[in-house]
Amino acid sequence: MGELYLLPTKSKITKLSIELYELNKKHDAFEQEYKERKKQIFSEIKKYTEKENITSYGVNSKQGFFKFVPVVTTTINWDIDKLQEKVDKNLLKQFIDKTYTISDYDGLIEYLKSCGVNPKKFAEYLSVDKKVNKKKLDQLSDMGDITMDDLADCYKVEVKSEYVKISELERQEDAES
Repeated sequence: MGELYLLPTKSKITKLSIELYELNKKHDAFEQEYKERKKQIFSEIKKYTEKENITSYGVNSKQGFFKFVPVVTTTINWDIDKLQEKVDKNLLKQFIDKTYTISDYDGLIEYLKSCGVNPKKFAEYLSVDKKVNKKKLDQLSDMGDITMDDLADCYKVEVKSEYVKISELERQEDAES
């Protein structure tokens, strides 16, 4: 990078550059205030909808008619070790997907060639990646083969995001759809 060229104090570009700098500062301050206030408002809306046991609501105002739907997206982090302790092995096989990876292929070939395959020795060459297959688990739950009690303490729910979906509606009847 070359030398810094200093513009004259009274130039149009200097004034515009300072205006842009000030706008950026105002924008950053407003954005921070907006995020904080939005979080406070969502918290109040969430408390109200949980207390009243409602999943959406309408608001009629001079700005229009609006439908509000509080949304909380989550992810589930499974503890495979706890699942293996709590859930029957045959049931577990139905919703845990396993991927076996050979970590030392040459060593495995050499060992297999040497005869008498010992399963414990064979397993030393493998690493296993285990994951819950949510679709299969949901099917087992739908059939009643597994319950939430069976899965208690085997997962953690992590909130990814919280927001309110806002839809402007033509007339009040639309809010019921």
